[in-house]
Amino acid sequence: FWGLLSDRFGRKPAFLLSTACYALATFLTGLMPNWEGIVIFRFLTGFGVGGVLVSSFTLMSEVWPLRSKSIFIGILSISIPVGIFSAGLINYIVDNWRHGFYIGLIPLAVSLPGIWLIKESGSWITEKINKVIPPNL
Repeated sequence: FWGLLSDRFGRKPAFLLSTACYALATFLTGLMPNWEGIVIFRFLTGFGVGGVLVSSFTLMSEVWPLRSKSIFIGILSISIPVGIFSAGLINYIVDNWRHGFYIGLIPLAVSLPGIWLIKESGSWITEKINKVIPPNL
């Protein structure tokens, strides 16, 4: 889904929407009063995280300078297990398990300035222009 969205509407919107999806679903998990709601929002969290994986790697591959691209994609790859470890660590820091899910507000807040700060991939823009204005044969 996120790859199709990314191809259709751009890398930036797919990245921001997937970030907002997992962030909001994480936060809402802590508010759910029943098991079914928790399961639904944990599913949506995973759905959003999957989208971040697809869209962030694609966006970074297209916009990052070739000279240091492999280094920063490596750093991005390492951030995933760091996030998993951090989620377990939060369990020891907070008193109530529900409060741990409120951390979802952080990526949600960070994604909002991304609307203005993150630039769309030039490769994606060029591809869209070429599809709209086909070359004369």
